[in-house]
Amino acid sequence: MKTLKNGLIVKGNQYLGYVFNFQDKGAFHPDGNAGKLNQDQIDKHNAALTEIELEQMKKSGRGVFYLFHKQQSDGQEKYMSYFVGTWASKDNERVRVTSIKKSKNNWGAQRTDVWFRFDGSNWYGRNCGDNDIVRCKRLKE
Repeated sequence: MKTLKNGLIVKGNQYLGYVFNFQDKGAFHPDGNAGKLNQDQIDKHNAALTEIELEQMKKSGRGVFYLFHKQQSDGQEKYMSYFVGTWASKDNERVRVTSIKKSKNNWGAQRTDVWFRFDGSNWYGRNCGDNDIVRCKRLKE
């Protein structure tokens, strides 16, 4: 049975992943249908899960972010800005990428390496393939 525990949706003793609300289909989590949840419950669950992920990243020095990009303009030229953040992060909660390098990996897939500052430290992350997952680690000072 799925229940709310301290703002998180749990099944037994296991926390479920992010919940997505498809307005005409209902709410779903990685294990399937999340049942009848309202948007406030979903938002609270996703926010609490984000906090857990960020705290674990700070402790372990490793984690997963997602790569976001936004087209911007300085008045004369358009350019792309890159950010990393959790799945549920809002624009103002994302971390700006300070350096980026794109290349092909040895299988020919797109590889993107990013460097950024998070929690007062320098971090490195790698994205590979047709997705936005960035596996990150804290760099030694």
